[in-house]
Amino acid sequence: MDQPDDGWTTVRRVVVALAVLWAALRWVSGAARRVNGASMEPTLSADQLVLTVPASDRLRVGDVVVVRDPRARERLTVKRIVALAGDVADLPRGPAPVPPGHVAVAGDHRGRSTDSRHYGAVPTALVERRVLLRLLPPGRITPGRSTDGRPQPPG
Repeated sequence: MDQPDDGWTTVRRVVVALAVLWAALRWVSGAARRVNGASMEPTLSADQLVLTVPASDRLRVGDVVVVRDPRARERLTVKRIVALAGDVADLPRGPAPVPPGHVAVAGDHRGRSTDSRHYGAVPTALVERRVLLRLLPPGRITPGRSTDGRPQPPG
């Protein structure tokens, strides 16, 4: 026979669920990241919290990643991969091949992003994490359009 819920059962379940969630996030070291700046709008806005996983060797065009700024390596940025090694990146100074071991990255809001258009292709060793989803507000990371109207590559 089921016992009536005295309120504490629900509290215990919530506490256990939060503890499991906290442990899981700690296990995936550095998994939760806060987005700084508007370079990824409209996909991600400033101060949104995202869930990330370590980047793999299988990076794809369209992946949203956490990458170290090649000019200031202590600074982490969130960008979208727009070209892989061997691809030709569309840069302001003209099309440029992406060298082996590198990727080209760009913010979805081209007017507010400092990215490969400014500093060139980024070594894949500087790509630290891949963004899986938005935690706050919750939602999937999906391909969209940049603010310059160009379609984003499929993700």
